[in-house]
Amino acid sequence: MKLAIFVDGSAVSLVFTPYKDEGGIFIPSNYTIYRGSAPDNLDSIASMPGGIGSSAIIYTDQNVFGDYYYKIGIVRNPPCNITDTTDTSGISNSYSNIIRNFDNGMETINLNNEIAIFPNPFDDVSIIRLKNQNNNNLIHSITIFDITGKKVKLSEDINRTEAKIERENMEKGLYILEVKADNIYRTMIIVE
Repeated sequence: MKLAIFVDGSAVSLVFTPYKDEGGIFIPSNYTIYRGSAPDNLDSIASMPGGIGSSAIIYTDQNVFGDYYYKIGIVRNPPCNITDTTDTSGISNSYSNIIRNFDNGMETINLNNEIAIFPNPFDDVSIIRLKNQNNNNLIHSITIFDITGKKVKLSEDINRTEAKIERENMEKGLYILEVKADNIYRTMIIVE
């Protein structure tokens, strides 16, 4: 499970990929959301139903006014036994990466009101526009990352206040859009 975080004021949206085991047989009955003030001090705050699906899963933690760490966990029943088939204890817990809502890295995305995306969600083409009063702020490049942080698309040398992005070979799902202009702006886009 790969976890990314999107911060919009006091709302913290956790976006994560579904749990997958190598055999593709086990499907978790639920996902547990953990939050805490330190990576080694996380408590369960919510649970979401598991199920079949390859799309990203989203959980929003509302009214967050502090600095917190987050992770997602599942419980395997029966446990996964990877070394000795006679050992019945096995591994019963699996966790995502741990991230925090006050990180300045790629995994923390501050949703930005300086970018207009329409339509969003989109299925073929979407327009990215910077919202500015004087048209001096130009888009230099647009980078799109999948939920795991892998770069899936890069458009450079745009130098306009508006740009078009095409779906091409992007699969359905949630993506991180990074626009470089006078600042770096990041937000989410959804491909239908």
